[in-house]
Amino acid sequence: MANRQLSRLLWAVFAILFVVLAYQFDDRLDMIFASRGELKVEERPGEVILRWRGGIEAPMAAKLEEAFRAHAAGQPRFVLSLASPGGQLSHGREVIRIMRRMQQTHAVDTVIEGRNVCASMCVAVYVAGGRRSADPRARFMFHEVSYRDSLNEKVSNVPEEAIARATDQMFDRFFRTAGLDPGWLADMREKIKGRDVWRTAEQLVAERSGVVQRLE
Repeated sequence: MANRQLSRLLWAVFAILFVVLAYQFDDRLDMIFASRGELKVEERPGEVILRWRGGIEAPMAAKLEEAFRAHAAGQPRFVLSLASPGGQLSHGREVIRIMRRMQQTHAVDTVIEGRNVCASMCVAVYVAGGRRSADPRARFMFHEVSYRDSLNEKVSNVPEEAIARATDQMFDRFFRTAGLDPGWLADMREKIKGRDVWRTAEQLVAERSGVVQRLE
């Protein structure tokens, strides 16, 4: 009887471990497949939904500009839905530049749907939206600027002072100008030193960060 109870207990432990690992692997798959950039365009009455799933890298900027040119004449509002593990700082700047140009004549908002991830440079693109909404379960990741070799993705050996300076510049250029709470930004700037920091949209709203303006 004791052996049977022990066997049942072990099976229960294995089942729990399996569920935990499956959940984590599902998150990993999300990040792997999100690295393959793809833009889907959906027209609705009064708006165009631009769903980008992939890294913040080419051809994202070109695809957004192409979609805007194709639909700008008939629609007053564009909504950029993001699911991205992050990407290149330089390309993120180009994407934001195109969004700013679109916003001269149209409403351009951003959203994170479902449990989608918006990590790293994706957050900078997200907060460039005029109105920012997200599912409560949507996940955001913040970290310091990283320097990676474009060929092999290895992290370059860069002095901490240079990383800190580049990160401060990123916060000033993208986050402060988007109207995020200064106190929250200062606290997050400290938290990300040497590590990744994750928040759900619900947590960001509860913290009054200003990143997410409305939960869907």
